[in-house]
Amino acid sequence: IILKSFMTVYATPYTALGAELSSDYDERTSIQSIKMSFFMLGIAFATAVSMILFFRPTENFPIGQLNPEAYKNMGITSSILMLVFGMICFYSTKKYIEVLPKNNEKDKCENVVKSLFSALKNSDYRVVVIGYLFTNISSAILGSVGLHVFTYTFLMGNYKIAVILGVQLGMGILSQPFWIWFSKKKDKKPAVIFGLFLSIIASAYFIVMVLLKDIVRLNFMYLIPFAFVAGVGTGGLFTLPLSMIADTTDKAELNTGNRMEGVYYGGMTLGYKLSQAVAIFILGILLDVVNFNPNLQIQSDFTAVILGITLGVGSIISFLLAILFYRKYSITKEKMEKIQEEIVLVRQQKSNFSV
Repeated sequence: IILKSFMTVYATPYTALGAELSSDYDERTSIQSIKMSFFMLGIAFATAVSMILFFRPTENFPIGQLNPEAYKNMGITSSILMLVFGMICFYSTKKYIEVLPKNNEKDKCENVVKSLFSALKNSDYRVVVIGYLFTNISSAILGSVGLHVFTYTFLMGNYKIAVILGVQLGMGILSQPFWIWFSKKKDKKPAVIFGLFLSIIASAYFIVMVLLKDIVRLNFMYLIPFAFVAGVGTGGLFTLPLSMIADTTDKAELNTGNRMEGVYYGGMTLGYKLSQAVAIFILGILLDVVNFNPNLQIQSDFTAVILGITLGVGSIISFLLAILFYRKYSITKEKMEKIQEEIVLVRQQKSNFSV
């Protein structure tokens, strides 16, 4: 609880900082793309690299990911890296405090709940937050039962799992230039919806692989197309919504006169946390319902298939729900240019009035 709480305290201003570094519509996407590339590198270490470093098969645990000692070693190493890179980020960005936009004292004392409800009145912000919430249900499912599926449905060892996760995360990083280009050419909403469609295709392919699990157990490379397409699709889903939130803060400034990047990204983090909490709670119950037995190295066919189907079907449902909300997003590059021009005029009028 303490770890998750302070990660939120750290992540909210860290994410909001990306919106304050640029007011350019396309450059915001580039900034978030760079940020998310390093984010996915971090995930790659915690998953793909960790599978190789910490979950090696031993005499007592031929399936390395079933070794309890490995999780302790991974936890200690990851915690040290979190501290080191967190401090690097803090001291590298501290110098920007003096030049970043500042709220007045009244805004600082404003009730947090009231500010959040005020943000949710922004229709474009609301649909992005809810869409992002549904998208992250898929990542919660993968984080909760993904290792179960690879281990018990496909009977994969640590090295094979590392390859699949490595390809998926690697494509998420390598696809960032594509998403920057695509969002410039087609705009952000079509780009994020295209990313969701790619993710749905990957999830549908994954369901087929679950049904053909006996073939995949003989050759895990059948999962590579899934990892490739899913990596490209989720690469856009990691980056574009964060850039879209930055645009909604401009719309909010024009309508209310206040900039609230911290509140806006805090609300987005809240939505992400809620989706994770609900999904993990439901999946924990599901493991009991499908008779998952953690003491068995081989689960029943029924349990193995249901675990895999849950990952694929749950992801498809979350992506479809996300599309329903992202379709309602109305900000385009042309609209944003007009909004920012009006903001400049309002600021000039305020400046002239104060003089």
